[in-house]
Amino acid sequence: MGLLRKLIRLRPGLPRIALPAGARATFGDAVHRAVPFAFVACAVVAVAAFVALAVSFAAERAYSDDRDERASAEATSFASHSSWLATGDAFGGYIQMLRDAEDPAVRDIAVPSDVRSASLRRLLELNTNRFTALAVVDLNGTLIAASDPSLLDAASSQAYSTVRANRGNANSDIVLPAGAPAYVDYATILVDPLAGPWAVLVARADPTRLWQSTLAATVDGGRNVIINRDGQLAAGTSPELLGTTWAASEFAGDAYRSTVVGVDSICSLAPIANDTQIDHEWNVASCLPATTVLAAGSAPNRVATVAGVGALCAAILGLGALAFVARERTPDEVGESAPPVDEPEVDEPAAEIAPAPIPQIFVLPQEVADARTLIEAYEARSARVAGRIRDSVQARLLVASSRVEEALELIESDVALARVMLMRAAHELDDLNEHELRSMGQELYPDLVRLGLPAALRALRKDMTDLIEVDVTADSDADSLDNLNDRAIDMPRRVAMYRLALDALREFSEAGLANCTIDLQRSETRLWLAIKGHGDAIDLDEASLAAARIAVQAYGGRFVLDRAHDTTEVAVEYESAASAGEPPAPEQDPRDENAEADAESEAA
Repeated sequence: MGLLRKLIRLRPGLPRIALPAGARATFGDAVHRAVPFAFVACAVVAVAAFVALAVSFAAERAYSDDRDERASAEATSFASHSSWLATGDAFGGYIQMLRDAEDPAVRDIAVPSDVRSASLRRLLELNTNRFTALAVVDLNGTLIAASDPSLLDAASSQAYSTVRANRGNANSDIVLPAGAPAYVDYATILVDPLAGPWAVLVARADPTRLWQSTLAATVDGGRNVIINRDGQLAAGTSPELLGTTWAASEFAGDAYRSTVVGVDSICSLAPIANDTQIDHEWNVASCLPATTVLAAGSAPNRVATVAGVGALCAAILGLGALAFVARERTPDEVGESAPPVDEPEVDEPAAEIAPAPIPQIFVLPQEVADARTLIEAYEARSARVAGRIRDSVQARLLVASSRVEEALELIESDVALARVMLMRAAHELDDLNEHELRSMGQELYPDLVRLGLPAALRALRKDMTDLIEVDVTADSDADSLDNLNDRAIDMPRRVAMYRLALDALREFSEAGLANCTIDLQRSETRLWLAIKGHGDAIDLDEASLAAARIAVQAYGGRFVLDRAHDTTEVAVEYESAASAGEPPAPEQDPRDENAEADAESEAA
């Protein structure tokens, strides 16, 4: 190789080739740029792939969690509705038993055995009947009459033993005997008008028939299953699975995953007749097919869309980086590879650092907070009244309607019994109107305040007798009539003070206080209402009185809540109309004189 170089140098006439300085710089710069460009290109591809995988994984996890939570919420909502249905069905059997026990041919001790048995079979033929068999057993355990041989062992029933001990009412758990149909026993004491308690009526129900409406409820192909106290499947499943133990695994939220009649399902449990006299720790399992509520088919498309968007963003960023690296370098940038020239350091003034801005904390305006408090109190009152209508009024109307239907069926065959049934229905309706509807009407709008605040407070004491003992002390002229036939306390303040007393009494009762006093006084300068509860109110919810406090303050009053060791006092103070220099607001009531006469009779 050295010889070849010597020959070339010594060869005469061979011109030397020299590249311009600029060309040499451009070629060298291209060579130096080739390595970082290839490296960045590979890095961009790797980052794009990584981002796509990461986004795909995150989207799958996020969508999966959201899907599971939605499925759990749907199953829980289905179970909540089914719990109401199952409780109503269970109480329907209870009401049916009490109605059967009032039949004279069943209740009276002197009725012959064959007549009593025929009456039991006739009760089972009614279209509202929920039982499969009825039996009468005396207090010594002797079978008096039975509609079916399946109740020959009625004396050994758990419900019979309980009723014979307490002379009241009872029901058994869901019994699942081996090789025999499941059943639930209801029992009640039979009282003869002359001889007194003498026997027990035992009613046997098939769980499938007892919870017929519950098992018929369905949502998106779902189904309900009844589970007894021991966790065994008692109704709503195939016969071969009855008596087997409920098996499920945790899913999400309050839901479980289980196989119900061969279908993979998402289920939620809800109690039946929780904390009532017929509570036996039963549960209804409301199950929805997993293929329906999970909607697994839409997950890959959504995940692929999100992953594609993430990969596109990564590719755009990578292309931007490549364009920055591969762009043409200017002559000034070419010279950057030369060794740097030391320059004298020049002291530069330090830049002033601006203080970081203080974050502004959003404070909810007081007017908005008060409005929300009033709205929440209004919604709570509406929910409370709606609950009473649903749980008490509708149930009692159902009982009265059933009695009227039975009376219509018996009016041709047994006029006396039909008359008794109609009288009981009328009594039930009168009692419902006197206690339930009047009380709810007073809560929605206290009509008695038109007669003055003292009369309204005394009527409130009567309505709250079942919850708490109330003693009312009111000045005789606290809300008297003046020369213009107007009350001394104007209508808005009167309603606000009445509602304050109602809310305070309800909270005192729920907090465990046994009694309280209400004191209403009025002088020339002030109007004072105090509700004082006696006892240690451990669980008093002060937030529930926030709406009453806002209402009092809106009309210029002063609200006081004072809690001591054994006394809790809620008080409100206004300036009287005379001291404030303002005439009382005119009464604005669209009702006629007949309505006022009815209100006076209610106060009396």
